[in-house]
Amino acid sequence: MRVVSYIRMSTGRQEASPGQQRAAIAAHAAKHGYTIAHEYADLGVSGDRTDKRVEFQRMIADGASRKFDRIVVYDRSRFGRFDSIEFGKWVAPLRDAGVELETLDTGVEDWSDFGGRVIGMVAQEGKHQFLTDLSRATLRGKIAKVSSGHGYCGPTPYGYTRLTTVEGRNRVSSLQVDKATAAIVRDIFNAYTQHDGSLAGVAAMLNRRGVPTARAGQRWRPNAVHRILVNEVYMGDAVWGRRQKGRYHGRDGTEVVRRKRGSKTGYIEPIRHRNAVPAIVSRDLWATAQKLLAERTKQTRAPAAIRPLSGLVFCACCNRPLHAEGPATMRCSSSRTEIVEADRCPSIRIPTEPLVAAVLRGLHDRLATPAARAKLKAAMIRRAASRAAAMPAGARGDVQARHRQLEQEVAAGLERIPSMPASLVADYAATLERKAAERDRLAAELRAAPASRPAVPHMAVREALARVDDLLARAAAGGGSPAVNAALRALGVRITVAPARLPLDAEITVGDSSTLGLQCEQVPSIRWKQRIA
Repeated sequence: MRVVSYIRMSTGRQEASPGQQRAAIAAHAAKHGYTIAHEYADLGVSGDRTDKRVEFQRMIADGASRKFDRIVVYDRSRFGRFDSIEFGKWVAPLRDAGVELETLDTGVEDWSDFGGRVIGMVAQEGKHQFLTDLSRATLRGKIAKVSSGHGYCGPTPYGYTRLTTVEGRNRVSSLQVDKATAAIVRDIFNAYTQHDGSLAGVAAMLNRRGVPTARAGQRWRPNAVHRILVNEVYMGDAVWGRRQKGRYHGRDGTEVVRRKRGSKTGYIEPIRHRNAVPAIVSRDLWATAQKLLAERTKQTRAPAAIRPLSGLVFCACCNRPLHAEGPATMRCSSSRTEIVEADRCPSIRIPTEPLVAAVLRGLHDRLATPAARAKLKAAMIRRAASRAAAMPAGARGDVQARHRQLEQEVAAGLERIPSMPASLVADYAATLERKAAERDRLAAELRAAPASRPAVPHMAVREALARVDDLLARAAAGGGSPAVNAALRALGVRITVAPARLPLDAEITVGDSSTLGLQCEQVPSIRWKQRIA
């Protein structure tokens, strides 16, 4: 039998864990007569971030290809802390290939038996619940710590050093000004607030002086300068919690709230403490920089000079935007002076006119012909109907939301009972019984109440189609580069090309509802590849 092992640790602080896992697996293999043919290892990756576990994904692919017969892991949490749904996603190709999973504490998983699958699912949910509970507790502790104003939370900003002390059971950090890098921060603010200051100019100045960045080996770029200029810490204010990006929990004021899986990063009002850290620049200088940032980011080019594809074409190699070089060509913006030469893409000029013609031709073929219009309308109606059916209105929606919450809490509670201390089981079971009774009462109430299904918003679909038709007509009619650019931008056009000479391939995306400016989330996105001759 061909056997492989898998080792994982979550953070760099567990540096002893891989060795311990490896030794335990080796002893287990010797006891049962196994020979470990290969070891897969992901070090410093969370158990539910499968997208970052390169070795795990390679192991699953190798298992599906029948390159081994069994995987040995220290325990189930090392294999992963994902929930039972995602667990099934990764286990299914292994089971179909006849590959088994063995843990040192529970033995070989039995995926062919109903009881084995249920036990495995419950155990996996328990491992996942530990992760979500830890997420909630960690965020609650951070919020309490930040709200108290005692100590500094967050990454160490450029220009400061961090001093961490232990007070009781807590680690408390404070910032101290680093004289060398703080002088660079002052130079950045002073240079940008000059009458001819710019982000690219400041970056170029720092690169000419050979000033090291916060990340060794990288050159200064305009976005790094911008991050320093907008950071309130440099005028002495400690700010925390502006971004919402947790996988399981987020913040609402000082309360911890659940976040839906797959939620995008959001921004809310942060927790702010004035004069909590030593300032590097004055408040007046910081305010002047913010005013200039707002003014200099406004349109600086005359409308007549706007190119038809300005801001819509991106490099396939580095994802930077292409910039115009004269009225007829454009090239990747990595060719600019503030980008280190090793990071630049080929400096090839791409003609604008054939690219515009190809985009307009592709838009007409996919949005304006009768067949394309009928297909687009059908897709809009399907999305509108799905959205309407999924959005119960009024009090019924509140009852349904509460019923779903209770169902989840009761299910999770039942799974946790086997692992609880015996002294707590009776009280915990009584709480679950009360929640189950309320759940059943709400279920009966929902069955008795008439279901309301909102009508498909045909008006919104018609408005969206009319808006698309209007923008297509404006783009095709021309009327000057600014008019074409405005129409393409409103359609949500994004063009990706690799720096190459004609003919070249372009990938075009259109139909982003946020750029259409409509209350019509059902507008689908359309993507295609087109040869530019």
